[in-house]
Amino acid sequence: KSIGGQTLNSETITVDSRNLRVK
Repeated sequence: KSIGGQTLNSETITVDSRNLRVK
């Protein structure tokens, strides 16, 4: 997964997914 053209680590992707679920 990429955000702002930056590839995130799998750990960050997991945190991002959780944040998306909260929103």
